[in-house]
Amino acid sequence: MEMVKNSIDNRVIIFVGVVSLGTILYAWLSEKTSKKVKIPTEWKAVGKIAKMCIYPMKSGRRIELQQAECSKQGLMEAEKFNKSLRLRDRSFLAFHHTHFEYRNARHHPKMVLIEVESRDIDCVAFKAPGVPDLVLKIPTRSRNNERIIKHWRDEEVSTIDCGDNAAKWISNYVLGNDAGLRLGYHDGTFERTQINHLYKDKIDYYKRGLRNESTGLNADLTAVLILTRPSLSEVNRRIGSEPVSEDSFRPNLVLDGVSMAPFAEDQWEWLRVGNIVMRNVAECMRCSMTTVDMETGVRRGDGEPLRSMRNYRMSAGPEKAPVMGILVEIYRTGLISVDDTVYIGKS
Repeated sequence: MEMVKNSIDNRVIIFVGVVSLGTILYAWLSEKTSKKVKIPTEWKAVGKIAKMCIYPMKSGRRIELQQAECSKQGLMEAEKFNKSLRLRDRSFLAFHHTHFEYRNARHHPKMVLIEVESRDIDCVAFKAPGVPDLVLKIPTRSRNNERIIKHWRDEEVSTIDCGDNAAKWISNYVLGNDAGLRLGYHDGTFERTQINHLYKDKIDYYKRGLRNESTGLNADLTAVLILTRPSLSEVNRRIGSEPVSEDSFRPNLVLDGVSMAPFAEDQWEWLRVGNIVMRNVAECMRCSMTTVDMETGVRRGDGEPLRSMRNYRMSAGPEKAPVMGILVEIYRTGLISVDDTVYIGKS
């Protein structure tokens, strides 16, 4: 009996030792990793926030905000007096009902006209031309089915199915049928863990810290997309015909400044707005979404702005596509407002 007791004690000691060693090793690695990232201590003002938007539904219509909470997963509405649900950037998305692949305005341009508004603490309304409003109680993981949806590069992202009524509504509006699409909701609890593997080519090319933690809820990649008006003006100058709206690039933050040069943002690595610190981890590849008129849901017939941008804004990285804007990770969170001063880190 004594031998058995000693054996058990030894196993317990070994187990505790292994767990303790693992904890120490994890803490050491975390500290070592954090030390590699040096946030600047000196900053230079470059402009202001001219416009701020969230898109509660991926590929849906924008909501312009004067103030927002900037979280690790992107922008969300600031606290509201009526205590209704605070909408978050790209928390809803549409997906194929059997293939479980995401769908957006690249597939169905009219999706850009879908509006989402908060009705109560746990209720939203979806609106779109030609169909009745959908009033939806926010789904939960305990009450609704969880689905794994394939995003860009077949990344698997968890979503909560919004139910059959929501599926019928989105299918009717987008497809003209009672079935074919479903609506999903990201409640912010699922962490995306496949970026380090699926985007290794971009991580190795940019070398600016793109990682799992850079991601937003249902954004293609990072939590926040930044565009500058001087860059947009240069794009429109080169188009020469009907200008493209900044809304066609679907930014979260639009920056402007009297001395800001076109495409200067390409070279920025660190940005600060108040207490919020962001890191430019990748350039933003542009697709056919930019050719869709955000007010009509119809593609432009001239292929702009992509047609012109292919002549002078092609990425030299692993994806050969026109680039416009920067994708940033949020390192420090806080409140952010229109007209806030934007700083970049001094090298």
